[in-house]
Amino acid sequence: MLRCWAWFYCMIFTPVLVNFEKISLSMYRIILLTGILTGLWGGTHAGGPRDNLLPMISGYQLVQDYPVYTPETLRDYINGAAQSYVSFHFEELQIGEYVNGTGRRIKVEVYKHKSSEYAYGIYCSERYPDNHFIEVGAQGYTEEGLVNFVTGEYYVKVMTSTEGLSKDELIFMAHKISAWLNESPRLPKILEVFPEQGKTDKSECFFTGNFLGHEFLKDVYVASYDQEGEQFDMFIIQREQGSECIKVVEDYLKFADKESAGVTNGQYSFQDLYNGEVVLWLKDNIIIGFLECTRPSTIDEYTGMVRDRLKLM
Repeated sequence: MLRCWAWFYCMIFTPVLVNFEKISLSMYRIILLTGILTGLWGGTHAGGPRDNLLPMISGYQLVQDYPVYTPETLRDYINGAAQSYVSFHFEELQIGEYVNGTGRRIKVEVYKHKSSEYAYGIYCSERYPDNHFIEVGAQGYTEEGLVNFVTGEYYVKVMTSTEGLSKDELIFMAHKISAWLNESPRLPKILEVFPEQGKTDKSECFFTGNFLGHEFLKDVYVASYDQEGEQFDMFIIQREQGSECIKVVEDYLKFADKESAGVTNGQYSFQDLYNGEVVLWLKDNIIIGFLECTRPSTIDEYTGMVRDRLKLM
């Protein structure tokens, strides 16, 4: 099953840090194919556009010795991982260190992306389902000396190397940063289309390109399911125009050597040479896909649940 909790590398050749004891064959194939092919107190009120993404916080001095990194210079800071961030439409990175009177230091990295969808995409690519999740931003988690969270178009990392600095202090800082960046954070709304029944918790992920190794599968949301012993992945593609979704289905049918003329709303089943059984359900500007789901009754049940959820959006 697809588990988007590995630090994976999109569209360039860099090392992939994956927990291979936990990862499944399906997830490994998806990551492999996707990866291989693929200052001033600026701004307005919280949640609005701003020049400075880092606020002043009472009790701390904000030190900003780093430059503002852009897509062209990000590799100077994170080297090989930069292209992965850029593939998620990264726009800028601001870094600051918060220092209190005792010399305790908390470093904050704020990555700004083109939209909340792309910020969520890079966030979930570095997240594990078994992380300790906390309520900060739209979603966040904590590890030893680290809090990561996503809020709006921002992916934020709060960290420290100071011995004895508590997790609560990092979480406090994360909440302050989140409130400054976005007063009302929420995950991308399209995630609400995924039915809860049988869904693996925190398995949702977003691929910006080359999903399953196909150039025509871009900006895809995915979640893993285990329904009465049948494990499968469901993916969602949404476009501005229905004609764009028709083109995606046509391209996939051509790849599978199936008749691609006259595609309209409906269901299409075929074998993907590299990924097994695929079922696509097309409805106007939405495509719902099933990977390795072989029971027609399960497809019908989940398609019906998706239809009901789409009516509420």
